[in-house]
Amino acid sequence: MATDRNHRSDPLDEWADRDYPVAEDMAFQRLSWIIERSGWAVMVVLVIAALAGAFSSGFISGATTSDPSGALTVEYERFHRTGASDVMQITAAPLSGDGILLHLDAGFLRRFTIESVTPEPREWRGDEDGAAMVFPAPEGRSLTVHLALRPERAGRATSRIMLGRPADHGPAVELAMFVYP
Repeated sequence: MATDRNHRSDPLDEWADRDYPVAEDMAFQRLSWIIERSGWAVMVVLVIAALAGAFSSGFISGATTSDPSGALTVEYERFHRTGASDVMQITAAPLSGDGILLHLDAGFLRRFTIESVTPEPREWRGDEDGAAMVFPAPEGRSLTVHLALRPERAGRATSRIMLGRPADHGPAVELAMFVYP
């Protein structure tokens, strides 16, 4: 009794390679399925990350940091997109009666363009360490400043915002952000 070469494999074994009626390479098929399912898993993770705010505004992206004394608090987004505007909120308590000086380090100014400041500062001061904005001291309360920012360069951005001049070693906060292209 001769057996046909095309019908040698067990017809009930779904994982066996077949030549009849269509040639099937089951090892390659299994690899294709694994790659397909891995792709779907990556897509699901990306969608969940996007909904959570990993690429824009959201609960992962929003951050608030303050110095140990509580005199300086910054609310900002950890993730930005190059060329897209965003808002940062800085709340500062007056350290003296002659005004509030907010100092932005040079790293911040290299990475971001400040489009607007609300309320308008009384004075701007620049130096090799960055720039400072001087605001009149509000009577008995803290001042909230809104900065409209536009990131200019993609990549990791670390910066420092300080209450007072850097030489004074006043309250400061460190910001860690990431700018997408």
